[in-house]
Amino acid sequence: MSSLRDSLEEDSYHLQRRVKREEENNVTQELKDKHKENLWHVKNTEEWFNLKLWLGDVFIEMKRYQEA
Repeated sequence: MSSLRDSLEEDSYHLQRRVKREEENNVTQELKDKHKENLWHVKNTEEWFNLKLWLGDVFIEMKRYQEA
């Protein structure tokens, strides 16, 4: 009887560790996904900023051309 109990306790221990490991993996994956999303926003913000700078330069050149 005691060996059965020991076996069940060991199984329970391993199951708990497995569940904990899976939870940690899920949290890690969520953080990775969030990081990717943040990088995507940063990249798009930079591209938008560069586009606005470029459009500003084009606008200035058009104004110079009209004034000339």
